[in-house]
Amino acid sequence: MKLFVPIIAVAMAFATACANDATSPSVSIQGTWTLRTLNGQSLPVQLNNGAAVTYEQRTLNSDGTYTDVVFFSSGNSSNEFGSYSVNGNSITFDDQTDNFSYTGSISGNVLTAFDGSFTAVYQKS
Repeated sequence: MKLFVPIIAVAMAFATACANDATSPSVSIQGTWTLRTLNGQSLPVQLNNGAAVTYEQRTLNSDGTYTDVVFFSSGNSSNEFGSYSVNGNSITFDDQTDNFSYTGSISGNVLTAFDGSFTAVYQKS
């Protein structure tokens, strides 16, 4: 019986450690994320087409869908929508607007997305 109690304690500690997996994001990913930098530059960021990104907001919904709106200095905006999936600290976006997928990572309240052309860093609002 004396050996049984320490085994139970070790098993409970192991189960608790697994439930608090260090590779999982430390904040809920659902919610609003605001663009902070694009390719390492703070906003506004001038694009090759002459437009400047002034603001971007990405909303991750609890049903695995997301919406994204980008505002430009011209007053125009662009919308994107799709779905996302999370595996540990990795996130994959399936952009249904432009029909392609891209990946990213989550660390605390910072989400970084890589789409092949841009590296976008968001902070949870």
